Amino acid sequence: MALMFGMTSLITYSMFTWLPKLLVEAGGSAALGGSMVALFSTLGLVAALALPALAVRIANPFPVVLACVVMYLCGFAGLLWAPMSATLLWVALLGLGPSTFPLSLTLINLRTRTQAGSASLSGFMQGVGYTISCVGPLLFGWLHETTHGWVLPFGFLSLCLVVLTISGYLACRPRMLEDTW
Repeated sequence: MALMFGMTSLITYSMFTWLPKLLVEAGGSAALGGSMVALFSTLGLVAALALPALAVRIANPFPVVLACVVMYLCGFAGLLWAPMSATLLWVALLGLGPSTFPLSLTLINLRTRTQAGSASLSGFMQGVGYTISCVGPLLFGWLHETTHGWVLPFGFLSLCLVVLTISGYLACRPRMLEDTW
């Protein structure tokens, strides 16, 4: 769960930080960059409100993780190859990708039986996850500045999606933390 949470946060923070610069370098205005960050964050809010209600109704929410990964990949590809042709679509897809964030938080209570288990899992998951996520914007920016392009930074985020998919699969399996002690 910590890796799922960390990868989601890493990608989200990278997009918050670098999406405006990417769009400006592609020929857009600073206002467009700011507006797209607003859209990105607004869609995250919608997902945060809707996803927990969905997650509690399905035994294994891994298909939600897969859908989020596909949305991320489509958004990454669109921003990389045609950032100014369907910007709203690419950013909307990116904004729905982080739905794995509220899913991770919801899974804390869905995968524990006790308050102690929930507190332990939450502390570990968020501590490790947020620590991992801090490197995202820095590495994404360093890769961009080093290569003067966006291919390697998006390649890095795509590798993070592999980790997100594997860790999401493991986190979503219907089992309880206390049963593994």
